Amino acid sequence: MRYWIFALLALFASSSFAAVSPCYYKVTNVEQDDMLWIRSGPNVKYQRIGAIPPSATEILATGVDINVDDTYWLPVRYQGIYGWVNRDFLVEDCRCAYQVEGVKTDDQLWVRAGPSVKYKKVGSIPHNGNGIQVTGMTVHVQNDIWATIRYNKIEGWVNLHYITKQCDLVTLSQCDYKVVNVKADDSLNMRFGPSTKYEKVLAIPADASNIQLMGEGIKVGKTTWIPIQYADKTGWVNQHYVQKNCQTPSVLKQ
Repeated sequence: MRYWIFALLALFASSSFAAVSPCYYKVTNVEQDDMLWIRSGPNVKYQRIGAIPPSATEILATGVDINVDDTYWLPVRYQGIYGWVNRDFLVEDCRCAYQVEGVKTDDQLWVRAGPSVKYKKVGSIPHNGNGIQVTGMTVHVQNDIWATIRYNKIEGWVNLHYITKQCDLVTLSQCDYKVVNVKADDSLNMRFGPSTKYEKVLAIPADASNIQLMGEGIKVGKTTWIPIQYADKTGWVNQHYVQKNCQTPSVLKQ
């Protein structure tokens, strides 16, 4: 199998950390009778796993662009589907996304049919949910402010006290990461996407360090996956198998 060597974009001048913009994207340059395909990897050779209509918005980047054969590909989430799309067919649509804040890890944020706890529940958002869109209407009810939101396919009202803007660039840790919980005679698989269903990029040795975090983690089922860089390649690994290695921080290659 041929593996692609990726040129990593969006490194800051200091090269000691990276950032991912939480801006939404929308489709551009796609004919009305066509679709923008979501693929399982960053190339047209990978299978289609979803389709985005030509008028679609609310497409959320989950990592940084990478260059494959002179084409830039962006990892995205759209209506619950995680995959890769050709960056030429997206433009920034930077209405702020929001994320849940102040909700206990064993609890959830309820979405209601109206702006008060007296209205029935129409859905819920996990305690660490993000990519929430405030759709425009806010009202004051006693001492609270309620807003209309959309989260995946759920629409309704939430208390603004429990969500916060994601608009600023997210500065990631300057710590390295190292492999843990992998036997000495085994390796950690880096994959093209956040699941074992994606193809392997390479195998990371059980004693490897100098692994760089390249974006925010995402939860798939009960597993959290994170985008990383190791040995000049980028991909996704199961977070259970890496941990911070802040005692010996390194600097990304220029």
